[in-house]
Amino acid sequence: MRTTLYAVSGPRSRSGTNGELDKDKDYVEAEAIKAATAHAADTILGPFYRWVVEVEQHTREQSRKRYQADIASLDEE
Repeated sequence: MRTTLYAVSGPRSRSGTNGELDKDKDYVEAEAIKAATAHAADTILGPFYRWVVEVEQHTREQSRKRYQADIASLDEE
């Protein structure tokens, strides 16, 4: 259920430049941080929003790493 909620909580697709999300598509983490704070005492919503923050941070880092690896492979050619 939480994956489904997460999937519909943000933009359907995201674009980026140089391994970074475009600013108009990069709002899910910021909103999840606010919601996690607002619902910190809630035993269901608090953990859910903290999880969304973790997923967003992980996704951002993976995107950076993929971009850096792609650039590095181009330099090797």
